[in-house]
Amino acid sequence: MTPELHQAFSVLDERMNDLISKVQSLSPELQRLPVGKSFSPAEMLDHMGMTEASYLPFMEAARKQPLPHAPSQPSLFFKVYKMFTKRMKSGSKVTVPAPSNLVPVDVKDVDESAAAWRDARVKVLEFLKDFDDDVQWTHQNYHETRLPQ
Repeated sequence: MTPELHQAFSVLDERMNDLISKVQSLSPELQRLPVGKSFSPAEMLDHMGMTEASYLPFMEAARKQPLPHAPSQPSLFFKVYKMFTKRMKSGSKVTVPAPSNLVPVDVKDVDESAAAWRDARVKVLEFLKDFDDDVQWTHQNYHETRLPQ
């Protein structure tokens, strides 16, 4: 894993742990109370873990695909995802609907949800550790040796 990616995940881990602590510090009643049209804090933790765990099948499938010879065109799913993330970043008060497969149904205890999210993060990091700088360096070395002398 590149140092930049490792640093980015260090920041993400810190933010994850801060959010979990905030939810855990709420009373049990507030943990389960929906926030407007959004998830309750307990549901939100469950949703975050489900979302992060959902990345793994996509990552595994991508690893099995041959590298394309030309840049691929973004899929409709990716375009919709980008639209929603742009809306989330904008600070808009408009609620962004979650995909049905990422809506918590049987909300766990907050501590169980936090543990599930942390477990999903560990699995994503374990997957990414397979892709260290040597992969990029090897690729670059391959092309550098073919430069005209």
